[in-house]
Amino acid sequence: MAFQATISALTGALVRDLGGDALPDASSKREAVSAFVRSQCEGVPDYLRLPVKIAAVLFDYSAVLVAGRPFHNLPHDKQIRHIHAWRNSNLLPRQTLMRFFETLILMGWYSERYPTEQP
Repeated sequence: MAFQATISALTGALVRDLGGDALPDASSKREAVSAFVRSQCEGVPDYLRLPVKIAAVLFDYSAVLVAGRPFHNLPHDKQIRHIHAWRNSNLLPRQTLMRFFETLILMGWYSERYPTEQP
């Protein structure tokens, strides 16, 4: 459950940062992107699946040390600050985790925003 809450909050924060709330059906698109990210995390090799989920939950609860609440319960501005702190961290695993999730979220977001037409 914590993993799903983390992915939903991370997706929401990054999509809002991209200006996604101005689009019609923004909420359903954010949920579709969250589902995409979760499915991609389920699709990683078996030996990486649990570490990716643990890392995401650690990201979520690391916000408690700084802001007093888990990432998924923070207001948008503090969520963005927490993302930036991990993205710009001196610790490579933190940077890599953010790049991983940002890439998946951007791929999912642009797939939702600009769907390809099927013949």
